[in-house]
Amino acid sequence: MIMECMTVLKQMRQAYAIILILLFCFIALAPALSEAMLRPEEVLVVVNTEAPDSVRLGKLYIELRRVPASNIAEIKVPVQDDIARKQYDEMIATPLKKIVKGLQGKGTKIRCIVTMYGVPLRVSSERPADIKRKEAEKVKDLLERKKGELSTMKELSKTEPEKYSGKVEDLDSEVNRLTFDRDHMFGFDTIAALDAELPLLLSPSYQLAGWQPNPEFIYMRGQIKDRAQTIMVSRLDAPSPGLVEKIIRTSIEVEKTGLSGTFYLDARG
Repeated sequence: MIMECMTVLKQMRQAYAIILILLFCFIALAPALSEAMLRPEEVLVVVNTEAPDSVRLGKLYIELRRVPASNIAEIKVPVQDDIARKQYDEMIATPLKKIVKGLQGKGTKIRCIVTMYGVPLRVSSERPADIKRKEAEKVKDLLERKKGELSTMKELSKTEPEKYSGKVEDLDSEVNRLTFDRDHMFGFDTIAALDAELPLLLSPSYQLAGWQPNPEFIYMRGQIKDRAQTIMVSRLDAPSPGLVEKIIRTSIEVEKTGLSGTFYLDARG
């Protein structure tokens, strides 16, 4: 009986210790959790005045989410999926940067941009100014010839693998190199999702070609010096305005009633 009591007391002490540790962790993390929480005044909603539904949905969103009316940014661009880089710079990036800095000047830090239905999806390619069209065409033609040779070589390697396998590998490497060169010379590596450009809205300048390192990625934190603020970007979009409105209203309703079902987490890394 004594041994049983001692065991119970030991288990109780362990339980209390765990509770105290969890309580300490919660207190220690409370400021960080508070900082991580996104407040309505930290959200900027971007709408396209050329699309009436875009403006209507933007106003509905800020009303239901209690975002300040001053935090709706109106842009005027063609209602289409793609927009030229020059149009993006002049008609989207420049005015949005001015709005964000203006709000920050008044003490409001914008941490998240929401692009609404009607805002373009992609920024089109831009060919480097220092590369002539004829040079790019030569690389393109050479690439097509090498692709044809590679296809023939792969067929031959099926019957004589020992003779052609090494040649296939060499030719495949050359095709990959030429593909990279062609993409760069025609500016194909500058095509970007508009929502992937906006996080760098406050950056003074950055290379358009290829990918940019994410300063918020856990393995990149602290490695990029003198970086500007990175802004979170989310989009409210769907094939029709009615579906977008349903997304807005349903998400708010679910937050009140709770969400049930199965969910999956990607724990890689």
